This record gives sequence, C-alpha cells and structure tokens, in this order.
Amino acid sequence: MTGEAHESIKVPEAWEHLPTPRQMDLVTNDGFANLSEAERLASCQALLGDLRRTYRQLMAHATRVRERVMADRLQGDAAIMSRPHAGDNDTARAMALVAITDWFYQDGQGEKETSVYMGAVASSKETLGAIMELNRLKVCFSEGMDRIKAVLDDEMAVTELNKVYAALAPDSPLNVRRKVVGAMVRQVIHPRLNIRQLVRHAPVLPVCPDRVRWKWTATPSSLRISRQALLEVLESRQDIAARYDIEAVAGCSDPEFSWEKGVTEDCRIGAFCKSATLDPLIAWNQKNVSFKGRLPLFYLSPRLAPYIKNPKPRKNLALHKLKPQMVMAGSLTELDPESLERRRGKTVREPFLKSINVRRYLKYAERE
Repeated sequence: MTGEAHESIKVPEAWEHLPTPRQMDLVTNDGFANLSEAERLASCQALLGDLRRTYRQLMAHATRVRERVMADRLQGDAAIMSRPHAGDNDTARAMALVAITDWFYQDGQGEKETSVYMGAVASSKETLGAIMELNRLKVCFSEGMDRIKAVLDDEMAVTELNKVYAALAPDSPLNVRRKVVGAMVRQVIHPRLNIRQLVRHAPVLPVCPDRVRWKWTATPSSLRISRQALLEVLESRQDIAARYDIEAVAGCSDPEFSWEKGVTEDCRIGAFCKSATLDPLIAWNQKNVSFKGRLPLFYLSPRLAPYIKNPKPRKNLALHKLKPQMVMAGSLTELDPESLERRRGKTVREPFLKSINVRRYLKYAERE
C-alpha cells in the first residue's frame, strides 16, 4: 500500500480490532433496539473496521500477486493484451499488472465507468493461487459493504452510523442511506476508490486451455427497485405520464419491480479445454468454461501442462497451431438473446408503466 493510500484512510486502525458486540447477530434481524448505546456504537465502528482491514489486506496481497506475475515472466511464460493493445509479451504482462490494481478513478473518469483489459497471462500454480486469494478478499470487501447496507434498514442504525460518519468526515456531510454507501466508503477509505473495479474478479483457469475466445455482446441492463424508491423516482419527474404512473404504483402491492435501463456491453471469455479433460492424471471434466472478461484471464502455463502438445518451434510456424490459441473479439455483436430471455422469464412481458420501462415480477403478478 502506498503512503498516499495509507493517509487517505479516515477509519482508525483500532477499529479493525474491535470485539464483536455480544448481540451483533441480532442487528440484521430485530435491529439495533436490542443493543445498548455502547454496543450500537461498537457495531458501526466494527463494520467500518472490517472494511478497513479487508482493504488493507487487498492492497498488501496485490503486491504479492505482482511479484508472482513478474516471477512467471522470468520463466518465459507468455502474455497477450488486445485492449489496451500490447505489441509484445513484456508490455502485455506489464498491462496485466496494472489491471490487477486498477482500483482508483482517473481524472475525468465517470462514476459508473470502469476500465477494460482484454488479455491472457500464462501463470504458475503459485500465481493462480495468489489470484484466487485476491478474489476471495474482493468477496470479503463486497460482503462488508452488504453488511453496512443491511443494517441501514434499521432507523437506529442509520442514526448511529450518521454520527460515526460525521465524526470521520466532518467536511463531507452525507445522509447515509443504502444507495450512498459507496460514496461514504470512498470518503472514509480512499476518495478515488472505484469500488466496481475493486470487487471485480480476475478470471482464473487452473488448467491450460486449447483455445481462448473473447466475445462482446449487448446485454440487457435492469435494476431491482423497491416500491418506495420507484415512487420517489416518479415523484421527481415532471411529465404527466409519471403522475398516472404514481397512481398505478400506489394501487399495486408489489414490494419491488424491475426497471429496465437499456443495454450494456458485456465481454465474455470462452475457454476450450478438451486436452485437459483427456489427461487421466488430473481431475478436470469441463470441456468448455466461460468467464466475464473485463480483466485478463490467468491460466496454467503450457510448460506445466503435459497434456498440451505444441509443435517444435520453427521460423514459419503458423500461430494458430500453437496452444493455447487466442481469438480476440472483433466488433460488438447483436443483443444476447439468451440473456434477454432469462430476464424476460422473470418479469411480465408488458411494461407496467408509461413514463419509464418498469415491469412487474411474475412471482408477484401471478398471486392475483
């Protein structure tokens, strides 16, 4: 962790070691009313302390991962990067190192904007294990944020957490609610922290594939929104259609709705691993494996996979004969019909409102 990252953290280090209150398990069930005032304070401090500890562990372990990735380079393991483009192994591996810790907003970067690194890195077993541990810590960070969001359903927890936050960041007044937890975390952990990139997993393949293919698709983007939040959105709009929609929502008892907000670009990595499935010495039976692909894929180096048979190197050897074969995505493909159908299967096909594309969930509509 850099000195700047250390200095940005406003959560006291002592909060990492706070004992869990004796009734902490009641927080998300019966609420803070079952806790004493001191326990409510300790609960809020412990939640932020857990997040601080996980962030610190992520930064420290990322250094370990970088060391492992560079050690693989000394073994001659290959790396490629198509986006951003890299012309040789060393540049591609350097970009992969950047991708591992690209967790902070750059100047001019939008709040919902994230970086894309389309590439693949041949790795040792030790490196793959280090990447998986990094992914585990990312899960811990996500769970820590979820715990904070969960307790914010309790009014007493909101009041207590607001007090704690105001003391940590007096120059950044914020009414802490579920939807602004990310902003709060940035203020007390790091002001430029891009949480979407921080918690994004790096895909790991513990075998060496025969072929890796990247594919861009347009995937429907939808948001699960509560009845109250939907009413707040409609009340903020000025058009006449929104007024009629308010009446429609008010007359409906569904606790939540699906708000379809268009489509997003989605990159998928497909790995074909037939050779690995044919090796009787390893327990691998997945011929095809799929990952989300906005971070480079880390896969087992061919030098450690005896089932990968490459031809002897020669001057005019065609690249497609080498394993693993890398097939990078071209332009964006059409809308992913399978993804659209999966989402449609959970909601009523006809839109429920006029002013925004909101649909009812079938599980609620079918009760009528």
